Amino acid sequence: MSENYPAEKIYSNKKTVEEYDSVRFKSFRGKIGNWLDQFAVSRLLKRVPVSEKVLDIPCGTGRFTEYLFSLGLTDITAADISNEMLEIAKKKLGSIKQNINFIQIKAEDISRLRNEFDCIFSIRFFGHLPLKAQFKVLEEFSKSAPSCIIEIPIKGRLRGRRLLKPIVQGDNTAWHKLDWQTTVSNIEAAGLKVVKKRWKVPFISDSCYLLLERK
Repeated sequence: MSENYPAEKIYSNKKTVEEYDSVRFKSFRGKIGNWLDQFAVSRLLKRVPVSEKVLDIPCGTGRFTEYLFSLGLTDITAADISNEMLEIAKKKLGSIKQNINFIQIKAEDISRLRNEFDCIFSIRFFGHLPLKAQFKVLEEFSKSAPSCIIEIPIKGRLRGRRLLKPIVQGDNTAWHKLDWQTTVSNIEAAGLKVVKKRWKVPFISDSCYLLLERK
């Protein structure tokens, strides 16, 4: 049985979904953060041929789906647990949406999509997952594709914004971080290995981007 977590309910709220991009990525800081996300992923993407079939999960409003398409990846499946997010993504992607396969599914349940993809992308997701759910998703990724690129927060590389946000804003989403050793152990137990890693902002950010492959 898959584990429930607060983000499931939050990102099915219509108001939250409609405001998602404007709250996070329209400000100068948000645009810089988005560029840093893309830059980190682009460095890891050099090992992923553009002809491969990829899965973007959770795709949210299509932010990274659109970026992957712009890089030449045209065989893309965009998946999310939230139908509300998927509807926004379809509207946002406009003329390219006919090239995207949209699927509503929970990350822990992608077993029915196993062996269908060459690479899985999962950005700004693992921080929402408790330890057991993180392992379950990694295990499913291992069974569903030979490689994946994920973003995961690492405990011990704390940013002040992450510490103050729950106090100042009353953040109602849990943010789960593991130390590096536990993260690697979790990855290896799921049948994967770390091939390459890249920090979003070296020495400052807690966000680490990992290229994983089956062992």
